[in-house]
Amino acid sequence: MLGYIQKSSLTHTYFGPQGFQLFSSEEEQRTAQRKFTDDPSWNNAWFVVGMDTELGDPYLINKSSDDAVIYTGVFNGNTWELVPVAETIYAFIECLTLLRTASAQTSEVFVPDDSTLTDQDILKDLKQQLIEISKCEVFWQQFFVCYLDWLTE
Repeated sequence: MLGYIQKSSLTHTYFGPQGFQLFSSEEEQRTAQRKFTDDPSWNNAWFVVGMDTELGDPYLINKSSDDAVIYTGVFNGNTWELVPVAETIYAFIECLTLLRTASAQTSEVFVPDDSTLTDQDILKDLKQQLIEISKCEVFWQQFFVCYLDWLTE
């Protein structure tokens, strides 16, 4: 899996203030994994493949499951809630590629600027494409709610 991420060259993808960091080396992955394993509510079968650059939430695969779903882990104060992001690492990479193509950002943008995607029709189409690719509607719906909130603040 790490090899597929390395081949994709998608170590960082940004969209507005939000970003995805995927690990390009085993050392990066191990360092990130260690951040969570001391937490007693963390499941050791969860394998971290990336991080949210804004909130620090992990993107992970549950190795104890037969599926290959990519999840984001959201800590609610006591336990971790897993939210599906994409049904496979391949779909996840495809989603990030689509976001990178749509925005062409090289870092987070904290205040909308000339590079910010604001066209509502384009954003609606992009959201629908991400949902179709990932087969995970809840995450991408929330992703765009946050993006649109950011645009109007």
